[in-house]
Parts: sequence; structure tokens; C-alpha cells
Amino acid sequence: MAISRHAHSHPAPITALVSEMQGKMDHPDAPLAHRNHTKWSAQPPTLAHGGHMFEDKTYKRCGCEGPLFHRRGAYKGQPMLDEDGNQKTGRLEAACSQLSQRGHGTWYYSIELPLKVGGKRNRAVEGGFRTQKRAAAEAKKAYNLALAGVDPRSKLTLRAYMTDWLDGKEDLAKSTADKYGQHIRDFIEPYIGHVELVDLRPDHIREMFTAIADENSARDAHHARVEALTEDCEAKQALWKQIPRGTRAGQAKRAEARRAWDEAKMVLRDERKKLKRLTGPVTQHRILATLSSALEDAVSNEKATRNWASLVNLTPAPRPRALVWTPGRVAEWRRTGQKPSPVMLWTPEQTGEFLDATHDDRLHALWHLLGLRGLRRGEACALPWSEVDLDARTIHISRQIVTVSYETFHEDPKADSIRTISIDRETVELLRLLREQQLAEQEAWNAGHKDQAWQDSGAVFTKEDGSMYHPDYLTHRFLHLVEKMDLPPITLHGLRHGAAGIANAAGMTLKDISDLLGHSGIQITGDTYTTVFPQFKQAQAEASLSVVPRARRVTEAAEPVTPPVATPSTHRERAKARRKVRVLAAS
Repeated sequence: MAISRHAHSHPAPITALVSEMQGKMDHPDAPLAHRNHTKWSAQPPTLAHGGHMFEDKTYKRCGCEGPLFHRRGAYKGQPMLDEDGNQKTGRLEAACSQLSQRGHGTWYYSIELPLKVGGKRNRAVEGGFRTQKRAAAEAKKAYNLALAGVDPRSKLTLRAYMTDWLDGKEDLAKSTADKYGQHIRDFIEPYIGHVELVDLRPDHIREMFTAIADENSARDAHHARVEALTEDCEAKQALWKQIPRGTRAGQAKRAEARRAWDEAKMVLRDERKKLKRLTGPVTQHRILATLSSALEDAVSNEKATRNWASLVNLTPAPRPRALVWTPGRVAEWRRTGQKPSPVMLWTPEQTGEFLDATHDDRLHALWHLLGLRGLRRGEACALPWSEVDLDARTIHISRQIVTVSYETFHEDPKADSIRTISIDRETVELLRLLREQQLAEQEAWNAGHKDQAWQDSGAVFTKEDGSMYHPDYLTHRFLHLVEKMDLPPITLHGLRHGAAGIANAAGMTLKDISDLLGHSGIQITGDTYTTVFPQFKQAQAEASLSVVPRARRVTEAAEPVTPPVATPSTHRERAKARRKVRVLAAS
């Protein structure tokens, strides 16, 4: 039976209040269940802010049915009658006489929480606990949550909260919001989305990453299976080709071998469709960062008491260090096909070879700008002529294009990425020629396409019809040119890394390079982007040797060595390089 709770505006002394409560519960007229099964904490009720006291009240209830009696009022203890004068029957709940038996019924708590706005009563009731100790612990937990401003009766799951949280982050960049959504849909929701937000703890988060590790092991095993199936398919294809066609027996063997090869191809095709990428350490750190950001907002909005994700430690995931394609590494790559690092950079000579070979490519000015000034591909695609000052030899980066599932969006860059970049005389001349070519294409297009006008997008780099390039096209085009030119492979973003290294070799300070690339500070520039090329390292080593005076040396006294400077190619060499890639430029 539920016990009525009273809010005391003028509380009596603690000892008197406890005696009054105990007297009521021991009264002979009190129901048996109340006398035996409603318990109070050993500690007296304590005053709390809000004008009420925390009372650890627990009681038993069950689902038994039987005759019902009035529990309060003038008819207390008398049978409850229906319209025909018969005693009613129903659920006895706290009035069941069998509650004294061990294992019969379950424990509940009922506590008064801090008063609502306006002094309204605020009570929390929860049940279904197997022991009184557990009910009392949950009561204390609910009270502490309420004191921290969190509603203990909330059933908000992490799945629902994360969805609402992401929907409310209207100021996020499209690409950032897309990444957050992937983390929530692919990892947080499937593994711990069912956990209620008030119950979330670090162990839940650690279990999620344990499950991700297990999934990685399964995916790795599937990758090995696909590799084995690929080898089996290739072997069956080779066997089929080796069987001669001349005789009838040979034709039968060829048909049998062909069937085996076809079956192997079908199995391989089906298994390849099931391939999934591993969730690497960097991605796991980003997942944790997404969850941590959401929980930090939950704490600020009084939906959680603590950011539990901040207590979870993952295996460190250091950024891969960029390596330069030295002659030795190029030779090893040609022999094995393996790159020594995920992030590889060209030497200045290799960058020059690429720019010479693409001199007649439609996007040559863009490659030149990316390779020497380090623009991002989205910044280059969005660059308008209105932000190019050829007389002052500057360009102003104030726009960018981002892609989400191949769909493009125009966005303002971050504040640190909005910058003015000085350009060299070669770039100025290339842009001047590009502008003349664009105006000629506009006139030719409008003359030959009466039903479709040239698109005046205002962009610097456009197609023949004036439309802007998709950033992904630049990536695919660059990789295509690199492969056809048989240069060691780098990514399009590798040109940006290389531009930082070239700027470093040219004597620019770390702060200047950071401003050139549009970084928020010099730390990421120094840790990730700046690379010293081998020839300049050698020059520094020789210069250090020349500083120390010596009377006896194994070698002659060394003079300070001037870092080598790449000399321009001759006209014949440039012409030869252009012929090498002319077919590619037209493709």
C-alpha cells in the first residue's frame, strides 16, 4: 500500500519527525503490510534545498488479487462494496498478507524530489526491484540526479538524444554534420543506442569499442577469404587457358574448366559485395570525439551529470608522417608496388616534372596553383575571378565547395582559412591566359549553342560550357595523369603537403606557411605539413660541419654548401615532356 507523503513548510525537529513516522507505522490499525514491509533508512531524513527532506522509503507490492478494503478515510479497514453491496476484488498490491514471505512481490521506492517551479510537489516512484537494498540505492541515485538538475524519470535513450542533438547543430559545416551522422548511424546507435542517457557509463562506451574491434577481426578474416578466392579464380582461369582446343577430349576439358572458372567468379563476386572497410584507430578516435561533444552538451543542458566519454582512453592514433619519394623509395615501390607511408610527397624535381608534362592540360593553371600555393581542392573549385587581382598578384580565399555523398555545397571557410595569398609571376601569366581562353570559349559556345547559353558561374576554373568542376573530378583527373605519367603515386592533397615543403625550402617561416595554408595555428603546420627535402637536409649537415674549426680532418675542410636549386628545363626537354602527356590531356 502506498504511503502518503507530506511536504513540510515548517519541519519539526528531526527526532520528533522520525518518532511520529514510526508511531504511525506501528499503530494496531495500520495494515499488516505497512507495519512489516514499509521501511525507512537507518539515518533520519535530511533537509535539502527546496523546502523538503530526502526520505529513503521503500515498500513491497505484488500482483495478487483478493478482497479489497478501504485504506484511508472514515471507512478505513472496512470492505469496499460495489453497487450491489458485494465486496470488490482486485489487486492487493501492498496490502497482500503474503508479502512477508521471502521472494513474494517486488520492492518499490517513493521519494520526494526538489520542488518544481512554483513550489509544486515533485515525486518519483519506481519499482520492480528484487531486493530492498537495490530499491534504496536506486532511490538515492534518483535523488542525486534530481539535485544535479537531471530528471531521474527520463527514459530518453542515447539513440534519441544523439538524433535530436545532431538535428539541433545547425551551425555545423555540411561535411562535419555528415561525419557526425555516420558515426551515430554506424556505431553509436547500433552498439549503445538503447542505453538510457541517465544510465550511460564509461563501461558502455568501452564495450562499444570492444565490439568494433571484434567486427574488425571478422572483416579482416573476410578480406583474407576474398584474397584466397581471387587467387583461386585466377588459377582456374589460367588452367582453362592452358587446355588445348584441338581434340574433342580437349574441348570437353575446356568446357569443364570454364564452368569451374565461372562458378569461382560468381562466388568471388558475391563475397566482394560483402567487403567492408576496417574501422581504424583514427576513425575510432573521431567516433569518441563525436560522442564526447554530444555528452558535453547534455551536461550543459542538464540531461546528464557527467561527460562519461572523457573517461574512456583509446589506443593512440598518431598522424602518419609524410615521406618524400627518394630514389631508393621509388625503386622499392616499382619492385613491390607498396608505398612506404600513406602520405607520400614528391620532391621539387618530381613536382616540376609533373607541371612540365601537364603544360598543355586544361587544368594546368590549377595544378600549378595547388602545387606551389597549397590550396585545397574545394577552395580552387570555388575561386571566383572577383577574388583574383592579377595586378597586385594576389588571390583571396573566401569560398569553398564541399561534397557530401557527391552532392556539392557552397560554404564559407573557417575564419582561419579565409586568407589572401600572394602568387608568383608565372601563376599570374597562367591565369591571364586562362581568362582569355575562357572568354573565347564563352563566345564560341554561345555561337554554337543557341538553345543553351554559356554558364556564367564567375569561377576561375570552368568547363567548356562555363560550369564549375566537381571537386571529386579533380581528384580522379589528377590520379589518372599521375598513373599515365608513371610518376610515384601521391594524392591530390599530397600537392598541398608538397607546397608546404617547398615553402619551407624557400625560407618561409612556420608562421608564414601556416598563414599560406589557412591553419588555425602553427602546431598542425609543424606536426603534419612541413617536410625538409633530402637535398636541403644534406646542405644543412655540411653547413654544420663547416662551423666547427678543426686542425685534423679525415676530409678536406668543407665549405658551406648552398642548397641546390632546380634549374628550369630546356625548351627541348619541355617539348618532350609535353608530347608525353598530350594524349592524356585530350582524354
